[in-house]
Amino acid sequence: METVDTNNELPKSVKVNGRFTNPWGTWRMYSMRKAVKFLMETNHSNIPKKVVLNQTLPILKPDFSYDANRISMTWIGHSTAVVHFDGITILTDPMFSRRASMSQWVGPARYRRPAATVDELPQIDAVVVSHDHYDHLDLGSIRALNARFGSHLHWFVPSGLKGWMRGAVGVTRNVVELEWWQSACIPSKPDVQFVMTPAQHWTGRGLTDERRVLWGSWAVVGPKHRFFFAGDTAYCPVFKQIGEMYGPFDLAAIPIGAYEPRWLIESEHVDPEQAVQIHEDIGSKLSVGVHWGTFALAHEYYLEPPMKLKTALKERMAAKKIAVIGAGNSGMGAFNACREQSFDVVVYEKTDQICGLWLYRDEELEGSASIMRTTIINSSKEMTSFSNFPVPDHFPNYMHNTKMQNGDYEETGKWRLTVHDINNNRVFQEVFDGVMVCTGHNSVPSMPTFKNQHIFKGLLMHSHAFKDNKAFAGKRVVVVGIGGSGGDTAVELSNVCPNVYLSTRTGSWVTYRVGHKGRPLANATVEGYMNMRFDHKLYGLKPKRRFFSQRVFVNDELPKKIMTRSVAIKGDIQEFTENGVIFTGEPNESLCDAVVFATGYQISYPFLSESVISVKKSDFNLYKNIFYADLKHPHTLAFIGIIVPMGAVLPTAELQSRYFALIMANKCQMATQKQMIRDIKRQTKWLKQHYPDWERRALNVYYIKYMDELASLMGVKPNLCKYFFTDLKLWFHMYFGPCVSYQYRLTGPNSWPKARDAILTYGWKDNWNIATAFIDMFAWIGWAYDRRRPTEAVVKARIARTGDSDQKYNRLSGVYRLMDIITGLPVLRTALNMPYVTNRTNCMICATVIYRFHHKNRWTVGPNADNA
Repeated sequence: METVDTNNELPKSVKVNGRFTNPWGTWRMYSMRKAVKFLMETNHSNIPKKVVLNQTLPILKPDFSYDANRISMTWIGHSTAVVHFDGITILTDPMFSRRASMSQWVGPARYRRPAATVDELPQIDAVVVSHDHYDHLDLGSIRALNARFGSHLHWFVPSGLKGWMRGAVGVTRNVVELEWWQSACIPSKPDVQFVMTPAQHWTGRGLTDERRVLWGSWAVVGPKHRFFFAGDTAYCPVFKQIGEMYGPFDLAAIPIGAYEPRWLIESEHVDPEQAVQIHEDIGSKLSVGVHWGTFALAHEYYLEPPMKLKTALKERMAAKKIAVIGAGNSGMGAFNACREQSFDVVVYEKTDQICGLWLYRDEELEGSASIMRTTIINSSKEMTSFSNFPVPDHFPNYMHNTKMQNGDYEETGKWRLTVHDINNNRVFQEVFDGVMVCTGHNSVPSMPTFKNQHIFKGLLMHSHAFKDNKAFAGKRVVVVGIGGSGGDTAVELSNVCPNVYLSTRTGSWVTYRVGHKGRPLANATVEGYMNMRFDHKLYGLKPKRRFFSQRVFVNDELPKKIMTRSVAIKGDIQEFTENGVIFTGEPNESLCDAVVFATGYQISYPFLSESVISVKKSDFNLYKNIFYADLKHPHTLAFIGIIVPMGAVLPTAELQSRYFALIMANKCQMATQKQMIRDIKRQTKWLKQHYPDWERRALNVYYIKYMDELASLMGVKPNLCKYFFTDLKLWFHMYFGPCVSYQYRLTGPNSWPKARDAILTYGWKDNWNIATAFIDMFAWIGWAYDRRRPTEAVVKARIARTGDSDQKYNRLSGVYRLMDIITGLPVLRTALNMPYVTNRTNCMICATVIYRFHHKNRWTVGPNADNA
């Protein structure tokens, strides 16, 4: 017997208190209440009389003559089959008796006899048993096989069943008991390996032996052919791993029956659609549907399994074709989400490499995102990971970056893409069921215009074109804008330039990657904690708006650069001169050789016709920041990554892709146009309430809230209340720990068996603090947003500019003044070592106070909105 080296990557059988358990989040043990409900429901199996059965399910006399060079299978009935290949004959889950029960007087009876008796079988070399349920392991059949074939017959059974074989049946020889991923062979056939592989099910033949015996599936690997027997199972991710380890298979026997009602049986039996998925996961060339047409074990119509199987196969053969535009990180997440649903995916990329924004190029490529040579991600690797693909442990916490036209869309709902093949210089068209736009919103620079800018003799450029500081050595440079790229550019230039001026109109909250006790900060903390590092007012960086109404800049070096005067903070540019600029509030000219505009980007999709979609940042009506509600078939076009969360972009973009894929796979319901428009208005209202310059913040979303909204629609949101009672350790890590993307793989479609371990082994899992609860509470009830009463002049200017007269203004209440005092206390400020946006604590603690404060004391604009 051999054991596969799992290297901790493959699921292993787990025993808790002497009973085996399923290691996947898709497993749910049914309760007594559900069992009673099942017995009370109407049974739709409708088994007809024998005369009708002889026509609808005729029993044919099997032919056991085999071609030695081919693999063949004869279905005897239920899960019993005779398989022959590579000089060996195998019998699966022997069941030849009339009833599947401990007694032949009571219990589920066959409505179709087996196609052959034990005496009519050919010479059998081996029997594989998937589990010990009566319809798969029949005592009378075992005794009959043992009596006929004796010591020539070899038995391969799951762990825990060898004792039963010896005691109940008297089989004492040639019984091999295996755990998952263990393998063995028949001594006379050493080139044929029997590998016990996992399945999601359970075992038990009485009242006291539930799950005392293991269950599984079987991969039989010969020198020329491979056979897979799924046994009895629900769908779980392990079948992809089986396919990767032992596939592709030449033949497979997969269950397709006993699946209704799904609310009860989904955790233990696949339905025909899931059987097709297993067929694809294991890479089977040919599969046979078993586990139907013999016993009425569930409530579906007795002929429904093959009918649903035919429908499922027809749908898979006509798999939806999806185009993904852009092969950056969002595009890769989109590709993975579509492949999970078995779509035919084509990814289009204008360049010759993948990675999009994070691929450094020496040259500036028009229409593509750009970064500097030294760019590092702002969110830690765990917070940036795909939900089922963690960043390897040896990677650093903050990692370095190392044309479509519409055709007959209105009538068919399909998209016709006109594609330019750059390599072969040809233009062709393809039709797709859906399109995912993953080109991001950082490709087309937004260049401002200042007074007398045209007379400046120096260099004018956008940070999009800035790659490194070599060309700027010894020069005086002005950097306009203190967003992510502006601050990083200023710091980079300060290493080689004698004078670097960082011009900002609004200031910025500056946070850093290295936090309390050297731990990585995943995103941002509140104002008091950030001012502990350096006083924003003293450094000339204090923003005009509160923390959550202002974008945050992440950089560890900027305070040091300001202190050493390598970077000078300046106000807005008033006007240009021939040799420099004059900053607002300063009488004298500041000489400079170059001006770098780090002033953001425009949303631009030149490959989309304006007649189809109007792209305007302040009026880009996307439902859930994904779907354009005004389209006739909105679910067929998705914009991925068009968001600015206060958190990592990659996990949110991946969740967007999964949502689109599930909708296209008809596994998730799309909102109606009325519902979409209502949701868009709600989001716009939220933006107006939280951002004075909301027109510029149209893409902003509240990180956890947005992720949970999508997860709820998809059925993958973790149920914290349930985990509090069933898995307290997991609940603790989800509730007090960071909101890592793995949480959305615990349950629901395309769950990941390693999600729980990934959450529990998160590298900085001890970074929690009860003080986080207070921060979350203040954020939820609005403490960190601007609530100062704007002047009448600002209000009028705002209404004149936007035409939005639906305003409500409230004075800062005494409650908020008290909060400002409390959160300024050193005891709170020094205790905080966990970022606000990465924690779920607010979900429950603040439930009772959100309505009172957050909804009763709303504001719309801040006092400086006219400057936005």
